[in-house]
Amino acid sequence: MSMKDLDNVLNIPKELKIIEKEKLKISEEVYKQLKMRRLSMKKVSDNIEGLGVAQVSRIMNGENYNINTLLKVLDFLELEIKVTSKKN
Repeated sequence: MSMKDLDNVLNIPKELKIIEKEKLKISEEVYKQLKMRRLSMKKVSDNIEGLGVAQVSRIMNGENYNINTLLKVLDFLELEIKVTSKKN
């Protein structure tokens, strides 16, 4: 069974698919940066006050996470999010 068939069987809302796709992009970029810099999730969490490994793991796995947590991790990695119109 393909993912498309599975989506139809489960009747996953379009909005949720869009959100999950975007979260996956973020996860992949964070993972790529950690690997490139030879950083572990523990090393990241140790360098950000009040952040635990589990919170970094949620970002890495595309799970639900707090926007503040994401911004802290991105700041540590010297990354940023740019919001642009989808119409471009």
